[in-house]
Amino acid sequence: MNDLSLFFGARHIVFVGASRTPGRLGHTLARNLVSRGFEGAVDFVNPQGGELFGRPVRVSIEDVPGTPDLAVLLIPARDVPQTLEVLARRGVPRAIVASGGFSESGSEGAELEHSLKDASTRLGLRLVGPNCVGLVDTGTGLDTSFLAGEAVAPGGVAFISHSGAICASVIEWSRDGGFGLSRLVSLGNQVDLGETDALEMIAEDPRSTVVCLYLERIGDGRRFMDVCDRLSRQKPVLALKAGRSAAGQRAATSHTGALAGHDVAFDAAFRASGVLRIPTTEDLVDAARVLSRYPGASARRLAILTNAGGPGVTAADAAEAAGLRVDPLAPETAAAVRLLLPPEASVSNPVDMLASATPEQYGGALNLLLADPSLDAVAILMPPPPGYPAELAAAAIVAAAQGSAKPVVVALMGSGGIEAARGVLMEGGIPVFRYPEQAVRALGWLDRARAAMDRPPREASTIDIPSELVRALDHGPEGWLTPSAALSVIYDLGISIPAFGSVAHTEQALMTASGIGYPVAIKVDSSDIVHKSDVGGVALGIADAPALTAALESMRSRLGTSGRASAERFLVQAMAPAGHDLIVGLVRDPNFGPLIMVGTGGVDVELTRDVAFAPVPLSPAQALELVERTGARHLLSTHRGRPAIDGAGIVKALLSLAGLAEATDRLLELEINPLRVHADGSVEALDARVRLARVRLARALPIEPGI
Repeated sequence: MNDLSLFFGARHIVFVGASRTPGRLGHTLARNLVSRGFEGAVDFVNPQGGELFGRPVRVSIEDVPGTPDLAVLLIPARDVPQTLEVLARRGVPRAIVASGGFSESGSEGAELEHSLKDASTRLGLRLVGPNCVGLVDTGTGLDTSFLAGEAVAPGGVAFISHSGAICASVIEWSRDGGFGLSRLVSLGNQVDLGETDALEMIAEDPRSTVVCLYLERIGDGRRFMDVCDRLSRQKPVLALKAGRSAAGQRAATSHTGALAGHDVAFDAAFRASGVLRIPTTEDLVDAARVLSRYPGASARRLAILTNAGGPGVTAADAAEAAGLRVDPLAPETAAAVRLLLPPEASVSNPVDMLASATPEQYGGALNLLLADPSLDAVAILMPPPPGYPAELAAAAIVAAAQGSAKPVVVALMGSGGIEAARGVLMEGGIPVFRYPEQAVRALGWLDRARAAMDRPPREASTIDIPSELVRALDHGPEGWLTPSAALSVIYDLGISIPAFGSVAHTEQALMTASGIGYPVAIKVDSSDIVHKSDVGGVALGIADAPALTAALESMRSRLGTSGRASAERFLVQAMAPAGHDLIVGLVRDPNFGPLIMVGTGGVDVELTRDVAFAPVPLSPAQALELVERTGARHLLSTHRGRPAIDGAGIVKALLSLAGLAEATDRLLELEINPLRVHADGSVEALDARVRLARVRLARALPIEPGI
């Protein structure tokens, strides 16, 4: 059962902390509860008693008649746990704690918050907050916020936030931006109910056509992805994520682990679950108003209509950056527009009507552009017209747009002289922006939202993972495996590797090299040395026995000088044929689980950062899309006379890593660098790293031979 949905279904609310003093938060909250059209019962509680908004103020919770199904608390933080005890005895099942003074205020507040969480669990009383603004539902008139001002305008945008200040700002921005809200959820410190609970509630609300989130953290990343994966196929989900990922705070030794830091995990999780990550607060508001105004629409083929050339150029640049096309107008459309305008006007695209453009020309040109089936949307850029009030052109734009379902946005460039025009456009349902680039960027979210809603389903890997390999890893030692053991894991996973042997002394090395055949490579084979090249632990292209002997002696000397006394074994490996080198790997994020990585390989991968990540499960199509997000995509197409390489081998390697990550939770990091890709599409793992998580002593068995 989704308890958060029951908060919005409350029929009897008790507000503990109501104030009869105007200007106090308790007074404003009480006013909002009774003045927004809420049809349920509302009782006020304050030890001073009295009357407020024509209702009696109860001295204690025990004096409240009946059994409220929702309590709102705005009292000192120290009194909250005890008040919850009283509410639980009265049978109140849910509470919103608007009070501050918890973990956001320091160590004492954090201890108090911990006791609040314990009380919620022990009493079975579900909580929103503390330190939150509360909930708003414009459909039922529920408003438990302490925000001053007019009622929230109704509309299709649902907003979920960890920040109460952002909630208050979004309400103001919605009024100024011409869009309305369906529901607002301020989560605060979320000791109980969190962002994923709120998302499940929004999924059930037909009035919410766009979902916006301001996130500072995510409680359960895997559950969040599952819920968003379902929800984002029904309606756009936009997220503004502030702060850094927990993944970026841990120590990471491999390239994969280092590259997975900071916000990479959130980027990968959002992309896989259909969430559109929004870079700024301004973009969040702009995207919300366009998506709520034109649900399901496209702006892919954009026409730009302006009365000045410069803004048209900047808008065209912004369109390209947003993934939109600004193609020349169809000949018949250009000819029709030409008849409306002076000879000096440009009817390419952007259409520059010149500063002399009249309201009739604005309306007529817009009609022709909207009627063209080869165009999806129109962005109108309007500096203040020199010869007449801007609101006359605005009225012509509204009249022309009324009969079309295609998106129309207007950039009104100026301030005081265009405010009347702004009012005309907003009343006509036209989204209005201040800058040309801003208007075009907002349109760009339409097609991104369509792509997210239409994306293929997430599917588990179809690769069979050997049970013997899983058992070996489950029982293996904590930490990094030796390179030879890591290569054996890769081989047992079904990925080819060049022939190799692990040796302790020169005689063994010579015998192994003779069996493999020259040329060979030698590498230090130690679990203590993860980056072998950094300490001179790699020698390539050794042509014969004397060269091998000399290389081993030199390597021992270098490692001894560097203090690597544990480097007692060496790996002798066949040299692989030339090819293209990739890096593939996985790292287990503490919140979102395993992330699969692919990119351009080599020792400088952390500098180039030409990599892409995706969470498991991973389907073949998603694995291929992952490759195409990096420079490795050039391998899959013809380039300067080189034939395209079949990517099936790369995809299979990625699916194998994803399958192994799902088969055992012992695997923290795995990296193949390089994965050599040959002209026939086959792949070989030339080097590998594997790190296992800690296990209970009872399970800490030696790793099985050969792994």
